[in-house]
Amino acid sequence: IAGTKTDASFATVAGGRQNEAQALYSTIGGGSGNRVYGPYGTVGGGGNNQAGPDNNFTVSYATVGGGENNEATGLHATIPGGEDNIADGNRSFAAGWKAHAKHNKSFVWNDGSLSSNNGVLTSRGTGTMTIRANGGVYFSVGGGRSLGRDLQKICYHRQDFGSSADRYQLRGVFERRRAMGQRV
Repeated sequence: IAGTKTDASFATVAGGRQNEAQALYSTIGGGSGNRVYGPYGTVGGGGNNQAGPDNNFTVSYATVGGGENNEATGLHATIPGGEDNIADGNRSFAAGWKAHAKHNKSFVWNDGSLSSNNGVLTSRGTGTMTIRANGGVYFSVGGGRSLGRDLQKICYHRQDFGSSADRYQLRGVFERRRAMGQRV
């Protein structure tokens, strides 16, 4: 709560209501019910967001840009916005709706469309990228070309993209494109 005894030295709360910048050099831009517990942590705005582990006060550098009910509690964890996201792995990233980046260096994007697990999509391991996009995933490779169609053929209706067979299939798409003289 800005201007109270609970605010830490060099902490800033620019506005809003019921925001708590309780860690050294922490910042809250505005919104309501936001908390920063980790030193150098930031919450830009929104509602009921948290940067830094619960009352741990260890150096976190965690960031939540905005949204609602997001928790960036890992070291250097980031949530740009969205709703009900958790980034508690170190250097993790969670975005969308109900994306949970539990592992270090993981990236999770979720559209919240999963019918199982209450819509939650969780990272699969350290250094992984986990994406749930019901409308498809497309990677632009420049010049108006997209790999989305090839990826859709490989991954359509798959629940687990982490098997070695899937990786070999994907590698095969790139090798065929190279053989045909296409840039990948």
